[in-house]
Parts: sequence; C-alpha cells; structure tokens
Amino acid sequence: MEALESRRLFSATPSLNLDSSGIASAAVQGNVKLPYSYYVTGNAGNIDVSLPLTSSGLALVGGGLDVDEVFKWMGAKANGGDFLVIRATGTNAYNRYIDGLVPSLDSVATLIIPDPIAAIHPDVKRIISEAEAIFIAGGDQGNYITFWNNTPVEQEIYNAVGRNAPIGGTSAGLAVLGEIDFSAIAGTITSAEALSNPRDDRILGGLDSTFLSPEQSYFTPGSPTPVSMKTTVLKYMDNLITDSHFMQRDREGRLLTFMANMDARDLVPGLPRAIGVNEQTALLIENDGKAKVVGNSYNRRISPSEQQRSVYLFQGNTLQNDWVDPTTGKLNYSAQGVIANYNPLSSPPKGDSFDLDLLFASSDWSHKNQVGLDDLVQYDLTAVNGVIIRNPMASNFANYYDPTYSETDAKRRSRLV
Repeated sequence: MEALESRRLFSATPSLNLDSSGIASAAVQGNVKLPYSYYVTGNAGNIDVSLPLTSSGLALVGGGLDVDEVFKWMGAKANGGDFLVIRATGTNAYNRYIDGLVPSLDSVATLIIPDPIAAIHPDVKRIISEAEAIFIAGGDQGNYITFWNNTPVEQEIYNAVGRNAPIGGTSAGLAVLGEIDFSAIAGTITSAEALSNPRDDRILGGLDSTFLSPEQSYFTPGSPTPVSMKTTVLKYMDNLITDSHFMQRDREGRLLTFMANMDARDLVPGLPRAIGVNEQTALLIENDGKAKVVGNSYNRRISPSEQQRSVYLFQGNTLQNDWVDPTTGKLNYSAQGVIANYNPLSSPPKGDSFDLDLLFASSDWSHKNQVGLDDLVQYDLTAVNGVIIRNPMASNFANYYDPTYSETDAKRRSRLV
C-alpha cells in the first residue's frame, strides 16, 4: 500500500524545482493554488525521443501488487521518453518504482488530476501530450469518469494512443479501459447481488459508455482531421467491459450480469465481451492483437490455487427473452469463455500467448487446438435463476469460494497475496 503524502502546491506560473529526494514538483510561488499536482523523477523538461514510437500496446492489470513486467514492457515501448502516471488521488510512489525498473527513461512523472477544473487546465493537457507512455493508477473509477470525461485529459489519452504511446491501467485504471465501464458511481455491487437482481439501480446507473471509448477519434499534430480509434490498439476494447481483482473478490457473477445488461440494453452493437484479470496478473496486448499473460511469483504462505495468475475472456451467447427470470427476477444468461494463465512455477516462468484477432473473429471459442489459440483453456459460464454453472466445473472459483465469503474478506486476503 502506498505511503500517504501531502503537499500543497502554490504557483502563479507553473515551474519545477528539484528537491532533496531527486523528485521535481511544482514550485511554491505566489499565492495561487494549482488545481493539480505534478511530480517528476528525472528530466523535468520534455524530450523528443530519438525514434518515433512504432508499437503501441494495452496493459490490462488486475490490481494488487504491481507486476514489474508491465512497466518494463511499457517502458521499452516508450523508447527513452517520458512515462506518465495519472490518477485522481494518491501519491507519487510509482515514480521511483518505475524509474528503477526502466532507468533508460527520460523521466517518470505522476500527475494528480483531482477534479474537472484540473482536467481542463492547459498544463495538464500539455503534460499528457508530451508523454510516451501513460499508466492509469488504481483508485476510484467513478472519479476518473466524473472528473476526466469530455475534457482534454480524455482527448490527450486518445491522441497518445494515436501516436503509439502504450496505455495501461490497474484496478480502477483497468475499469475505465473498456468500451463499457462499471463506474460504481451509484455504488459497488457484489456477484451475489447482481445475479439476484440484474436490474439493480447500481448496474442501471453504473454502466458507462462515454469515457475512453473506441468509438471516439484522435488527432495528429497539425491536422484537424479526426482519425478513428478503431484504427488503434483500442479497437480490442470494442464491445467489451473489464473487471479487476477477479478471483480474489469473486467477480465473475457480476461481470456476467454486466454483459447481459450490455446485450439487453443495446449498449454495444455486437455480442458483448468481457475480460476479468486476477490480482498480480496482467494481459499485455500488442498493436496487432497478439496478447500475453504476465504475473508475479506466488506467495509461499498461500496455496497456489488461491492466487492463480489468470485472465478470463468471455463472449455472450444469444440473449434469452427471460434473461431476467419472470418469477424470481434473477439472472438467466450464458457466455462462452477461455482462461489464459501465467505459471510462475514453470522453469522458466511462462505466460500463455494468443491472438485476440483470431479469438474475437470466431463465433465458437471451444476450439483450443487452433494455432494462435492453443494455450487457452475453455471456461464457459451460465447463470440459471441467479446460480452460476461453470463448464468445466473444476475451476479456480469453484475451489476457492464459498457462499459466505464476503467482499471484506476478499479485500483482506488480497493484501496478503
């Protein structure tokens, strides 16, 4: 957990000073309070990378302890440029961590954008526009959507993807990367609650399609012509919702319910898709759709079955007329799915690789022997009257959870993993 840090920044003209820790922060000048906080480790000025960024990517991170490989992968794609962490609350703790992993970067910075006023500040727009890699930290995805939607923050993230800067997010940062986001603005919801009432107000008011959507466009410098985000790596988030802390907080039931709502309410034009990511696990997606699972080693104090480094991908089946059971009001819905794993016990540790283009182009996900998909394991979900049926039955969830396991217990356990 990050150590709390409090700094008040006052400046009439934003500038940067290097403090004794080697971290540059906005200077104290005059008596005008800046609406944002900005911390830089390394070169406080912008640098033009020696070569253009040639390969974008998406890092979908499931929360918990950070995965080193994510930041090495993103840092390599930044090509010696500036790595930017954005968040609405929190500290600059990522700076030294990322700088230590990728010392070739020109700088690592944290930009805290805590409200809509900060999101329209010209400095914030400029800082994001100069980044060669952007990572959205954990926190509250409702803040990201409320504070950053339809502001220069959102547009500059689109522009960054358009210039091939890699984008990543963990926990709440992952939650906003899909075309559909669960904002939790109306409150969070557990799997048991969602399955029992798929029209819960927290779902009806919580599914957002406006922030970081592949339906939007980016702009290249000097050109007023918009370019579709579907020409970028963000196209792999089309028709898709994500969820983090997936096994650790027993979220498969609520993700299946979100997919049913996406279908029933026509929130997406095609079959709904979803990606759930376990803690200490990430899915790295290349520009061409090639994807690989990475993760951390296991904690020796906890059984490996309780800390699987897995990514779950689902695609909905045809919606039934009685998707909300007419008698009980509970969920009836099904999705075909697959699991991709990272095995830290193999020698050397190995993560499954697969081709998202091949997977998403197929109407039948049960083919496990096709080249490009042979690492995947079938894992279909069906909800019948609010009860989850898994195929195959043997699964991480079936072994790990019991009906009395609470969200509080899950959060406590996740801190140990």
